Amino acid sequence: GNFSENALRLYQSAIEMYRSVSQDVNESEDALVGLAECYHYSAEIMAGQVVYLKNLGEEQVIKQKVIFLSQQSAEAYKVLKERGVEPKEEICVNLGTTLATWAENLEYPACLGVYQQALAEYNSGLQIGGANSDTMLNKGDLLQSLAEVFNEAGDMEKARAAFIEANKTYDAACAVTDSTMGDDFVGLLEHWGASLLSFAGILEGEQQDQAIQQSLNKLSLAVQLDRSSTKGMNAIGDVHVLLSERNSTCQAMERINFLEEALKIGYCAALTVDRNNLDAQVGYAETYMEMGKLYRGIGDQAKMGECFVTSARKYIAIVSDQNAWKEFGSVSERSEFLFNCACACALAGQAQEACQALQQCQTFGIVTREEIHQDSDLSSLGTLLQNF
Repeated sequence: GNFSENALRLYQSAIEMYRSVSQDVNESEDALVGLAECYHYSAEIMAGQVVYLKNLGEEQVIKQKVIFLSQQSAEAYKVLKERGVEPKEEICVNLGTTLATWAENLEYPACLGVYQQALAEYNSGLQIGGANSDTMLNKGDLLQSLAEVFNEAGDMEKARAAFIEANKTYDAACAVTDSTMGDDFVGLLEHWGASLLSFAGILEGEQQDQAIQQSLNKLSLAVQLDRSSTKGMNAIGDVHVLLSERNSTCQAMERINFLEEALKIGYCAALTVDRNNLDAQVGYAETYMEMGKLYRGIGDQAKMGECFVTSARKYIAIVSDQNAWKEFGSVSERSEFLFNCACACALAGQAQEACQALQQCQTFGIVTREEIHQDSDLSSLGTLLQNF
């Protein structure tokens, strides 16, 4: 999925070769398999190009290219499926995967039909080959992605139903996972825990409590089984941040305690394993900023200042690290991060750094002048805001 011009060029050359021989009856099936795979891999590599883009317009161009490549891959796999090429299970699963890539790059609601096609292909693969941990993990991830699409669109009923199906699928996958055969049980737990955490975000009351606890149980087991599970650690951090947010009526120190746990057993634990882990670094920066706001609320100026400075320092370190910066996915994600960086720097009294982050943020063309002037975290910049 990382962008490489050389790899993309090689796949394009391979596509041309496969296309040239696909008309030969004796070579057509092998050529079609190669063609389908090359189109799909090209789509994944093309999607990785977003780290180099500077605005939403450029991102839309790349998405259209990914969609085209995914369509070509899907058409080749459909021909193979119609011909009954073996292994039939693998053809269905690969078709489901390329359809999933296609759907992820489409806008709502156009993506919904393609998501359903991908789901149908995964189900066909499972029907042909029987229960398979990897395929069920892919299906669970697809359902989670679909749930989040419904959530963003405001269709909470369908989002809830998709999350429930995703969790059922992860549960079924666990029942057939065999680590001795190479199945990734830890990875399955990480994905399941993350799905439950996302599900908890749309629930309330006792149902939310249950989903949070189930998520924490899955993630804790993943970390227990694999002490290098940074994905599990970061998600555990996210769980405790959610616990702090949902207990907004509690005393500030109770909420701070949740954030301290997010750091201790979540983000800091992940950074102990991999000091360059981007998700852990971002979680660390965000958590210290939230802690600073809570300390400000109870009048502890010393702790407030310490947290804001720590947060700003980490934000600046990430922006200054070109390798870390390239790991950010979409234009929107980088724009949001730079805006948060500006807020953290402003809260820490670092006006120059805050203005630099805002200038970088504005180049993406997403954050508006009104949003900048209305955000209270930036109010300390005073007349400097007139430049934005």
